[in-house]
Amino acid sequence: MFNEDEGYPSITSETQLSYEEPSSVAVPIPFDENKLNTYGSSAQNKSQREKKVPIQMRPVLGFDTEYHRSSDNTYNVILSYQSYLFNPVNGRSCKAVFYPSKRSKDGRIGIKKFITLVIEDALKQGVLTDIPRDIFGCAHFLRADFSSFKNAFSDMKDSIKGLRNSVASLGETYGVDIDAIDAKKVSNLSTTYWDKNRNSHPIQLAFYDTMFFAPAGKTLKDVGEFVGREKLEIPEPYSIDKMDVFLKEEKVLFEEYGIRDAEISALHLLRTLQLCASLGLKGLPYTIGGIAVKVFMAKLGTKARYLELFALEEYKVERWSKTKNTPVTSTKNLLKASASFDEHLASKCYHGGRNEAFFTGPTPVLPWFDVDLKSCYSIAVSNLRPLDHENRFHTKDINDFSGDVFGLAWVEFEFPTSVQYPTLPVRTDSDMLVFTQKGFSYCTAQEIDVSRRLGVKIVIKEGLIIPWLNDDYFCVPFMHSMRAERNKAEKGSFEDRMFKELSNTLYGKIAQGVKSKTSFEISSGLSKPVSPSVVTNPYFAAYITGLARAVIGDMINAIPTPYSVLSVTTDGFITDAPLTEIPIDSPVCNLFRESYHRMDDTGGDILEEKHRVNQLLVLKTRGQLTLKPCDGHPSIIAKAGVKTPNNCKDQNAYMVDLYLNRTPQTKTDASHLTATRPQFIGQQDLMMVPKMCRLNLEPDLKRKLLPPIEVEVNGVKHVAMGSVPYEDLQTLEQDRLFFTRWRANNNMKTLADYASWDEFVKLRRTKNLKGVNLKVDETADAFLVRLFLRVIAQEQFGVTLGYGVKPNAISSAKKAKVITGAVPLTANVIKVLKLILIIFPDFDYQAMIAPEYHLELKQLMSSI
Repeated sequence: MFNEDEGYPSITSETQLSYEEPSSVAVPIPFDENKLNTYGSSAQNKSQREKKVPIQMRPVLGFDTEYHRSSDNTYNVILSYQSYLFNPVNGRSCKAVFYPSKRSKDGRIGIKKFITLVIEDALKQGVLTDIPRDIFGCAHFLRADFSSFKNAFSDMKDSIKGLRNSVASLGETYGVDIDAIDAKKVSNLSTTYWDKNRNSHPIQLAFYDTMFFAPAGKTLKDVGEFVGREKLEIPEPYSIDKMDVFLKEEKVLFEEYGIRDAEISALHLLRTLQLCASLGLKGLPYTIGGIAVKVFMAKLGTKARYLELFALEEYKVERWSKTKNTPVTSTKNLLKASASFDEHLASKCYHGGRNEAFFTGPTPVLPWFDVDLKSCYSIAVSNLRPLDHENRFHTKDINDFSGDVFGLAWVEFEFPTSVQYPTLPVRTDSDMLVFTQKGFSYCTAQEIDVSRRLGVKIVIKEGLIIPWLNDDYFCVPFMHSMRAERNKAEKGSFEDRMFKELSNTLYGKIAQGVKSKTSFEISSGLSKPVSPSVVTNPYFAAYITGLARAVIGDMINAIPTPYSVLSVTTDGFITDAPLTEIPIDSPVCNLFRESYHRMDDTGGDILEEKHRVNQLLVLKTRGQLTLKPCDGHPSIIAKAGVKTPNNCKDQNAYMVDLYLNRTPQTKTDASHLTATRPQFIGQQDLMMVPKMCRLNLEPDLKRKLLPPIEVEVNGVKHVAMGSVPYEDLQTLEQDRLFFTRWRANNNMKTLADYASWDEFVKLRRTKNLKGVNLKVDETADAFLVRLFLRVIAQEQFGVTLGYGVKPNAISSAKKAKVITGAVPLTANVIKVLKLILIIFPDFDYQAMIAPEYHLELKQLMSSI
C-alpha cells in the first residue's frame, strides 16, 4: 500500500506509442484543406486565429482519472490522470499518463495544468503542429473525473451546469436534457498556453459528458463495443477499490486500463461529431436529446413555421446590461393567448406511462409472452399535427371525444365491476398513477373513447376540444430520416443505436418542464425548476402519453378468456396470449397502426414479441424474474430497482433467492454516488456513499390483492395471487397506508401472512371504533376479547375463556365504555366467538361484530 502523502517525485508524462486508428474505429472527419490555416499552420495570423474553428476540426481530448478512497473515507486519493488526444486535421492521436506530485489533495494537478501537459505531449509527438484555439474535452460521467482536479470547483463553478447527475460546459440552448436545468449562458473554460518563447495562446475548452451520448442504460463497456475499443477488465486479484495496489504491482496494466477509458470516451465523442456532421449540424449539443431537437428544428424549415406549429409568438424583452450600461433587447417565444388559456388543463392531463403488476408470486407453468408496441412514443409523436387554438371549444358532450380528435377533459367515472383493467388515469397524493374502478380523472379523448367501449359511466365535468388545424404531420419527416439512417447502418452498430435513440428522445424534449420538477444548478448553487425545451408543448405531451395508455389499455382489456395479463410497463405487457390471439383491430389500434404506417410505409403489425418464458416470478411493478426459461428465447429479468452485487454472475438467480428468502429485516445495498448539491456546495470528491436500506419487494398495492394459493418454488412455499382494481382512490390510499405499517414487521410470503394482512386492514377499516384505541399490532381476535371483557366485567369477574387475562385487565374493563359493532369478521374471531358461546350460550355475539359482516356471520355460525 502507498502512503497517501507520498507519490512520484514530480509530475511526469509517461507517453505511450501513438498509432493510426483503424477506419472502423475513428475515421478522420472530412474537412476542407483550404481551411487548414484556421489552425495548425505556424504561419497563421491573428485574424485567422480569431475565426471560429469548425467543430469537425477541433482536437478531441478524452481524459480519465484513477483513484482509491482515503483511509478516513473523506476524499479520493488520486493515483493518475490519463489522456487520449485525437487531431482530426491529420488523423493522428497520442496517449499519456500523468502522476500527481503527492497523494494528498494539494498534490493534485489543476485542470489548466493538465491541458498544458497534454498539449506539450501532443506537440512533442507531432500530433499537434500548433496550439489549438478550441478543444473538446470529454469523459464518461464527467462529474467523477472533473472533481479529481486541483481547484476544480473554483476553476469551473461559473462554467458548468448540472445535467442529470453530471456536468457540462454551457454553449448552446438546446443541450438541456429532460432532467437538466437552464442556467444562465456562460463561457466555456478559458485558459492560456505559454510557449517556450513566452508567447500567449488563448484556448477555449468545451467539456462534454459522453454518457449523454450513450443510448439509455448503456455503460462505458457497452460504448467501447460500439466504437470498436473493448473496455479492459481489472485482472484478478486486483479490484476497483484497490487501485493503488494494482498500480504498485502492475503499473503497465494499470496505465493501459486507465488510458483505454479515456480513449473510449474520445472515440465516442468523435463518432458523435461525425454523426452530427452527417446530419448537417454546425454545432455539437450536449445530449442526444439536444441533437434530436436540432435535427428536428432543421426539418421544420423556417422559424415562422415552427412558431405556427407550436402556437408560439415572439415577444421582445428589454433588460439592462451592466457591462454595456445600456438596454439590451432579446426575444422570447411564448404560447399565443389562445393557446395559453387552457395550458393548465393540458398539463394536468399529461401523465407518464401505465405501470402495474396484476399478479404477485410464481405463475402457472405455461408460455408467457412479453410483447411491446413497436416504437410506441415515436408513433404517437408522428401523429401530431398543428392545433387550431383559435377555434377550440369547451364541451360536456361525450360524443365529441370519439375518433381521431384532440381532446382533454376532467371527468367523473365508474367502470363496471366486470372490467379488469380500468383505463382512466388517477393521480394519488404522492403523484403515483393508478387506475381505479371509479373516481375523477384528467384524461385525453382517446382514453375516454376506449373507456366508453368498456361500458364506463362517465360525466365530463370540464372538456376541451381543439380541432387539428390541418393534416401537416410535421414530425414525420424527422422520424423518416432517423429510420432511413438507421436502415443504412449495420444492425447493432453505434449509428444504429444512436438513430434509434434520437427517434425515441424527441418525446422527452416535448414533455420537458411540463410537470413541476427541480434540479440543482451548479452555477448558482440553487435548486431551480426544470426549464422547458424549445419544443416543449403541454398539449402535445398530453396527447402522446394519452394515446399510448389508450392503446395499451384497449389491448389488455381485449385479450379473451382464459388468457390473462401479468403486468404492464409503459409500452408493453406480459401475457399468456400469443400474438395471434390479441385483438388489435379496435378504432384506437387502427389509429395507432395508421400512424405507424405513416412513419414506416413497409407495413407490419404494431405488436412484437420481445421475450418468452415458461414460468415467471412476479414481484411487483417493474419486477419480474424467470423461473423456467423457454429454449431459443431471451429470458425476462426486471429487478424492481434492486442493486445486485458487482460480482454477481447470475442476477436472475440472485434475485429469485433474495425474494423467496426475504424477511422483514432483509436489507439491500442502496449505496449511491455523492449527489450534485453536496458535492458542489461542499466541494467534495465524487465518492460512493455506503448505505443499506430495507428491502421492499412487497406488492405496491396499486390494485387490491385477492386471496392467494401457495406454490412451491425451489423448495420454498410462496403465495401466488391475482388482483382487482380498487373501488376508489380513497380506499387505495388508505390500504397503502395500512400496508406500509403492516409490512414493517411482515412479508407477503405465506397464506398466514395474507390472513394477517387481511385481518389487519379489516380491523382498521371498521367504522365503529370511537371510544377505543387499537393497540400496536393488535389482532381482531385479541380486540374482541378486550371488548368482551368490558361486557362481562361489569356483571361478573374471573372469566378467561382460554386467554391469558391479567386481573388488572378485568379491573380496567369495569370502567371502560362498552363498544358494539366494531369487530371485523375473521377466522380467528370466529374461534373466539365459539369459545365464548361455550360458557355464555345466550350471549348476543352479533352486537360485537361490525354490521357489514352480519350476513356472513350468520352463515358461519349457523352450524354452532
